[in-house]
Amino acid sequence: MGGIIRCEILPISVIETFEVSNNKVTIQLSINATWKLVPISVKRTTAGATPKDDEGGTVYNHQFETTIRHGVLRASDIIEYRTYCRMGCVVKYVDANGKVRILGTKEYPLRGSFEEIPGETAADLAGYRLQLFATCLTPQLDFRS
Repeated sequence: MGGIIRCEILPISVIETFEVSNNKVTIQLSINATWKLVPISVKRTTAGATPKDDEGGTVYNHQFETTIRHGVLRASDIIEYRTYCRMGCVVKYVDANGKVRILGTKEYPLRGSFEEIPGETAADLAGYRLQLFATCLTPQLDFRS
């Protein structure tokens, strides 16, 4: 894991179609919907989909975690990220090899938490930690633009 150079997030509510074929996904968005760029900390971002054998076959534990510095967020951004965590979302990221991947699906969206994390001193706020998880039937998918 690691080596994430760019990340975008999308609420599940704006996905019109989510078509998977040969581990590649095509996503059609509602009119005027766009991906939101996440100002990630490259050294503190992980993403992946770990396989797990289950009675019904293999399932994949999709996970995404990053730290976002305090100074780059507005109050509306904080509300938006908390809504994504509660209502569900998908994450699109680019790894160090230039591969564009999708975590979460329309049927199994990512959900999680968005919380403050302390800084170096007691009065300091370093930023926020965004943690997202989903158990899916597919591995992380390649994005087909």
